[in-house]
Amino acid sequence: QIVRWPWVIHGSLMGIKLAIFRSKVEFRVTPKGALLQRSLSWKVIAPYIAILVVTFTPTLLGQDGGPAKGYYFFLIIIQISYIAAVAGIVLVHRHEVSKSTNSQRRQNV
Repeated sequence: QIVRWPWVIHGSLMGIKLAIFRSKVEFRVTPKGALLQRSLSWKVIAPYIAILVVTFTPTLLGQDGGPAKGYYFFLIIIQISYIAAVAGIVLVHRHEVSKSTNSQRRQNV
């Protein structure tokens, strides 16, 4: 769910935009006939980096927290979760690219 929600909001906002302007868009879950990109687009990781920046800002400012000290614990949990999500996205992409590259090599041999 951590990885999914930014894209759900993006899709909902795009749907509202398309409904208001009465335009259409062609959408494919998996582009057909295209090779897997070797590098991961920054557009994919940008929402998670933005969330990390927003959550790290209060912790890096180093205030003593006062009555809000308990919320720092929740921020740290969120930070750990999104760091794991970004690492997971990168690692899964690398695995998919290497799997695709290996299968293409076998087909060419």
